[in-house]
Amino acid sequence: MNNLEIRALARKQLKGNWLNPILASLSALGVAIVALIGLAITPLAYIAILIGCMPPIAFGIIMFYLNFVRGNNPAPTDVTKGFESWGKSIIALLLVGLYTALWSMLFYIPGIVKSFSYSMTLYILNDNPDMTASEAIFQSQKMMFGHKSQLFWLSLSFIGWYILASFTLGIGFIWLIPYMGISVTNFYESLKQEQV
Repeated sequence: MNNLEIRALARKQLKGNWLNPILASLSALGVAIVALIGLAITPLAYIAILIGCMPPIAFGIIMFYLNFVRGNNPAPTDVTKGFESWGKSIIALLLVGLYTALWSMLFYIPGIVKSFSYSMTLYILNDNPDMTASEAIFQSQKMMFGHKSQLFWLSLSFIGWYILASFTLGIGFIWLIPYMGISVTNFYESLKQEQV
């Protein structure tokens, strides 16, 4: 499936069904706001909230998006199910962050390339709960071999919408974030079907 088809499918899935994806996506924004409040109190509170809450929320949002594109009609509160995989989600994102940072030490470009290699890690962990974080990272690299440029162009294709949303004092991101999330989830589903 090419990027135009992926985005068209996302729009079709979201048509008349925006509310739950918007509410689910806003949960991440809520955690980010709480983290910023923590930063105002002390940097330690900020780091604790960021490390302790963002990975399971990210895991839960991906779980929501996967269920949404698969027609399982998830509730916005399902994003909290990411906390059931609290430790694994934290380890996975810390390892991805560490590996990306190490590659970035060589030059900036290898770090960007590797971030695309690792981008499917949380999707794979959602579908394979018995996998370790390291195994999911390895599977993500295998899955993304030969497909990193497609995800890069898919991400870049939202730049116009991103600029437009910025001019709305951020209100436009309420629709853009689910649209991007559902599109990337469809990208994952497409890759998964190709590699069966």
